[in-house]
Amino acid sequence: MVLRLLPLSALTLALFAALNWGGSSVAGRDESEPASIPNLLGCIDFDVNSSCDDVDGDGYWNWVEELAGSDPNDGQSTPEFGLLDEQSPALATCSDGVDNDLDGRIDRRDRGCRVTCLDFRPGDESCKDRDRDGWLGYIEVWLGSDPNDRSSTPEAPSVAGTCGDGIDNDLDGFVDESDSPCNPNSL
Repeated sequence: MVLRLLPLSALTLALFAALNWGGSSVAGRDESEPASIPNLLGCIDFDVNSSCDDVDGDGYWNWVEELAGSDPNDGQSTPEFGLLDEQSPALATCSDGVDNDLDGRIDRRDRGCRVTCLDFRPGDESCKDRDRDGWLGYIEVWLGSDPNDRSSTPEAPSVAGTCGDGIDNDLDGFVDESDSPCNPNSL
């Protein structure tokens, strides 16, 4: 079994949730039961050739590209998705002026760019950055930092530079490779 951590995998869960996450679809879910906000930072391979592979080497798993409408065999075709940008702000796939998925629609004209945390949990406080550190609450919880402490920010491979900066970003007492999310051998 191989665990792969990819920084662009937030899209994976968003697409999976849109199809059927936790037994209820986003469009037809029971409003009395809040839906999970999608996030997936790893893909587990049980086979050498699996849907976790990235055939075109663009950083997105094959099945994510298929679900997103981008071509898993074309390294130029990558997902264009609002929730992805929300979870990895440096990507800016919905504000870069490029038709990333090559579907003829750019940025906010692309349907995928309209999907946000609020589609999964309307009005939920976890969809806000209460401590004003630049990270939405649910992302901080997923990545192990405190959503109520501005000085605690995510430290994980999916957050560029945080696993080698010599700083205990999430304030858990562990720095870089000593912090389990940054050390693949501790998984």
